[in-house]
Amino acid sequence: MPQHKVYALCEPGTLEVRYVGRTCQQLRHRLRKHISNSKISDVPSAVWIRSITATELEPDIRLLAVCSDLEIVGVERAWIAVFIDNGYDLLNVCDAGKHDNKQANEKQARRTARLTQGNIRMLGVPSEVHAQAVALAKRDGVKVYELVALALDLYDRINSPRNGSDQDGAQ
Repeated sequence: MPQHKVYALCEPGTLEVRYVGRTCQQLRHRLRKHISNSKISDVPSAVWIRSITATELEPDIRLLAVCSDLEIVGVERAWIAVFIDNGYDLLNVCDAGKHDNKQANEKQARRTARLTQGNIRMLGVPSEVHAQAVALAKRDGVKVYELVALALDLYDRINSPRNGSDQDGAQ
């Protein structure tokens, strides 16, 4: 089963995140595909990539998360929400869930349905994380426990000793 990855395309040098995507390809191959597609597309991310490659540089690609095919849509959405909520000017033009598949959504719903108000406290979710998840859930019309589950997963990934060290060969 292929590994699914959520990645960020960043400004070279500053590493400001400009685009969040998902792939099961190696990151360096996905970056090459973005660069190639930028020559024939006028979506905002392609225009941005062309402006960088015109200066003989290229965007940096950074691994954000590795997950299963059943989690990929939710994890990508969560990362996009995190960056947007923190003021990043992302160039993503479509909903991250555009390629939703019914089976993946049903499995995610079953998984997150196991989270309840009671066991959120047992899991050690800080009250401010839960409050933020409640606010985002209301805003986006999704289940708060789905966001908490994703937030916990992302928190674990960000704070793991491996974070940042696995760039899938891309630098």
